[in-house]
Amino acid sequence: MPVGIGVIAYGANEAAIVDALTSSRKHDVDIYAVDRQKNPFIYDRARDHVVIPDLSNVNAIRDFFGQHSDRLDFIVAFGNETPVIAGVRDVIEQSIGVRVICPASEYAIERSKVHQRLLLDKVSPSVNPRYMVFDPKSGGSTDTVRDKFNRYVEELNCQVAIKPDHPGYGKGVGVSGDHFSTLDEMWEHFLSLYEGGRVIVEEKIVGEEFSMQYFSDGLTLVPTPSVRDYKRAYD
Repeated sequence: MPVGIGVIAYGANEAAIVDALTSSRKHDVDIYAVDRQKNPFIYDRARDHVVIPDLSNVNAIRDFFGQHSDRLDFIVAFGNETPVIAGVRDVIEQSIGVRVICPASEYAIERSKVHQRLLLDKVSPSVNPRYMVFDPKSGGSTDTVRDKFNRYVEELNCQVAIKPDHPGYGKGVGVSGDHFSTLDEMWEHFLSLYEGGRVIVEEKIVGEEFSMQYFSDGLTLVPTPSVRDYKRAYD
């Protein structure tokens, strides 16, 4: 009997995942794909495929996989953070009983940059840059907030990164020297984010950036090779 695998697909990452899964030499694999768009590579290799443009619609995702629950061994959902943050694992495991490979919503670390900093304060404070959280729900006039902002930015010698708390999917973060250079420009960027929720202003750190990811079954950690993203290699 083939191994039934559900895949929640956003783009090229999941095409690579499907390619790897269907290249197994040990197992026949049936792919059941929820796709943000009709990716031709995934579509051609899937036993069943549905397009759901809004991947935060976890109920629609659950309904599709529910139609195939008796043929699914597990679901891969870690290619994009949108359904993870929306609680796709919680909903599917509780309603149709199929295991989902991704964090539960409570542990979706991309959900909040503030929570990331608080977590690091708890487990490894030495790796955190200096930072301050500005929350529009805390009240205060615009002049009061600006005065607090100016004093903190100057304390950091105007070398800061200004980030929205909520997921920005690669957008919204502003960095001194790249996106602004004057205090007024920093304030304008801050204000554009502050109107939408909490903003974190943190010390700019210059260094080597890399990503290291691990596979885990809940008990064992297996590292993958570290990689770098050369965003500025070319224009």
